[in-house]
Amino acid sequence: AVVILNLTPVPRDNYQVGVPMMGTYQVALNSDAREFGGSGYLDSTRVDAQAEPYHGFAQSVRISLPPLSMLVLLPDPMPRPDEYATVAPVDISEDVVVEAPVADTLPAPAMPTIASTEVTPGVRPARRAAGVRRAGVVVPESASKEQAALADDAHGLTLGRGASTVEKAKAKAKARAQAKAKAREEEKARVKAEAKAAAAAAKAARAAEKAAQKAAERAAAKAEKDASRARRRAADGKPASKGERASPSDADA
Repeated sequence: AVVILNLTPVPRDNYQVGVPMMGTYQVALNSDAREFGGSGYLDSTRVDAQAEPYHGFAQSVRISLPPLSMLVLLPDPMPRPDEYATVAPVDISEDVVVEAPVADTLPAPAMPTIASTEVTPGVRPARRAAGVRRAGVVVPESASKEQAALADDAHGLTLGRGASTVEKAKAKAKARAQAKAKAREEEKARVKAEAKAAAAAAKAARAAEKAAQKAAERAAAKAEKDASRARRRAADGKPASKGERASPSDADA
């Protein structure tokens, strides 16, 4: 059986996968089928192998992979055990060209070595293999930085654009946060300036009103003083001075 996993949210059209035998392969399981609540992106149930070497095999198939799905391909008809081709071990650390709809041809990441633990009868096995867990993959402490970075990008991220998409999303979120913070600061500054201007205007109005009131009080006091002096002169039979002449109402009184 050939098991293909697409753990990215992006469909892969015309995806090439090496297979052990020539012939026709039937899709025995499609987790994205409509009967399983999937999208039904893959509409074909059979695919023919072509004489195109890939993944260490002399032949390969091209098939569309639904997003976040698993496909299981079985030869049709099933061969006898002695008909299986002998496949030489493949070095998965070498670069393999993968065709993706979102980017040009990209080198497939070298898969890091996953540490394993030996189970001894009577001894409780360790919960986790020795090493550092990165993005769901246990990477040995002896692994290089390149292997650790590939482990991060290979698990749950879209090949060729996963890291860049995350960085772009972070940059956009940061820019939006900075824009919102700047807008809040500008709004605070505007409200503060308006409040300061309103306070200054109110203070000036109060000062002008107070000054006008004092001027009116001084004028009223001076007029009362002049009128009183004019009355006293009139009572003494002296003519009132020019500035102390009583008003007609004072003379009538």
